Amino acid sequence: MLEVTDLVVEVAGARRHDPGVRLVDGVSLRIDGGETVALVGESGAGKTMIALAVMQLLPPRVHITGGSIRLDGTELVGASTEVVRAARGSRMAMVFQDPMSSLHPAYRVGDQVAEVLTAHDVLPDRRAARDRAVELLASVGIPDAPSRAREYPHQLSGGMRQRVMIAMAIADDPHLLIADEATTALDVTVQAQVLDVLRAAQRRTGAGMLVVTHDLGVVAGLADRVVVCYSGRIVEEGPVDTVLRAPRHPYTEGLLAAVPRLDPDAPAPVPIPGQPPDPAARPAGCAFRDRCPQADAECATTRPDLSVGGPDLRVACHHPVGGR
Repeated sequence: MLEVTDLVVEVAGARRHDPGVRLVDGVSLRIDGGETVALVGESGAGKTMIALAVMQLLPPRVHITGGSIRLDGTELVGASTEVVRAARGSRMAMVFQDPMSSLHPAYRVGDQVAEVLTAHDVLPDRRAARDRAVELLASVGIPDAPSRAREYPHQLSGGMRQRVMIAMAIADDPHLLIADEATTALDVTVQAQVLDVLRAAQRRTGAGMLVVTHDLGVVAGLADRVVVCYSGRIVEEGPVDTVLRAPRHPYTEGLLAAVPRLDPDAPAPVPIPGQPPDPAARPAGCAFRDRCPQADAECATTRPDLSVGGPDLRVACHHPVGGR
């Protein structure tokens, strides 16, 4: 359904002839229909840039400079505006992190959901689109949907606004659904409800889903596969149970060690020392080497390739850990 190959995303230099800075450096991943893939890593790892590149929504001065993005066999890199617009909404859709900044404050939420249907000619008739919008709001768990459809975004709670965003995303039954930190600003109870809505929406549409998150609890409960990003590159990828139970890359192991646990005999969380490198000054060799407890001379000079590390598992490390 989605196949990303050797994707490179760069931000232009401050001056005209300055070289660009690579924010995403040779990322490849795929998502099949009905599959959920989680993209995880620290802030600045490149997760959101990958998602925005797929949607062709990169900010100004940020451009795709290499690689391929194919959705249902259609190449999106270099495609015309008409092709990209036809794909958005009808074949792929995105749920953003902050619904308050994504929803228009001056329009009723029902009208905003209906606009998705009319914009893509799913329901050209405005009255039918408004009726369908109410049905969609009810389908994502908004109580008294006819009344809520007449309200404005500021009149809804954060969880309700996120449900509206999900209703907009699934309105045209997209083949690919992208959720970018969709539950970050929510408390744990509302977060669980929104995740249930995402699962139900995916089951109803059969869509593949890309979940961008730093919350490994969300990953464990939602994803089929996990892709771990560091400094714009993939460092580990595999089935969620395999990666979370027996990580092979020291960075993945560090992420798991930093998660607080509630069981009484659990060790205290241990943060990963240091900071990710500046994309404009990545070190030679392995980008994680300065924070890695087992880095050696090889890590300082040679960039590790993403290679087979076990059944359905890939890892980019010269000295993979044995898991736990």
